[in-house]
Amino acid sequence: MEEGALGVSRPDIPLRRPSSTLAVITLVGMGWQESQRRQRDVAEQAKARPREAAASFPQAVLAITTLAWLIAVGWLVATLPERVPLHWSLSNAPDRWGSRGEAIAFAVLMPLVTAYPLILLSRLALIWPDAINLPDKKWWLATPERLVRLERLLREDMMLFAAVVVTILVIADLSIAVAAHHPGGAAPWWTFPAVGVALAALAAVIIRMAAGGRYRPADDGADATPPRQRDR
Repeated sequence: MEEGALGVSRPDIPLRRPSSTLAVITLVGMGWQESQRRQRDVAEQAKARPREAAASFPQAVLAITTLAWLIAVGWLVATLPERVPLHWSLSNAPDRWGSRGEAIAFAVLMPLVTAYPLILLSRLALIWPDAINLPDKKWWLATPERLVRLERLLREDMMLFAAVVVTILVIADLSIAVAAHHPGGAAPWWTFPAVGVALAALAAVIIRMAAGGRYRPADDGADATPPRQRDR
């Protein structure tokens, strides 16, 4: 016991040492900050490098679907009457009608809003790499060369994804164009089967991204291989 200034005794209070838990938390926090700093440095170096060219297959698929979209829009502008069916029930009977201008606006704007911006998502690999969710994320973010390659792989897959979305929208445009001149506005028989095929293609693209071998770690020497040979 220790006597205070007024003669009041007080118990001795042992000094507490910093807990081991706090030390561990501090070390973990420092490690996380260092990891984030390295990721930022790698991303900055990757952004300064030229982008790898996409493989010819996704570029060709996107170009073909874009051409089909432009042809469909031209057909709508040239042939649609003032009142057109815009939606159908499962029995192919129209359950919503609209104007010619509404149908053309849908055909022009929907791909620009819902499909083509998907391709820009690959830039997240360089702008915000921490937002990319991959099984071997640390490996991909370890060097600028790997990050540049990752951006190309994502861009190619997003091209295919966007192409399928455009295809579905083109099917809708063609269905409107045909149904507008059909008695009662019934959708053509091929509308729903064609959409089903397009959805199956969309599922194939997703499975290819999730379960395929495109995003598995590879020797850094593979980065020098032309993309058309490496990632088929």
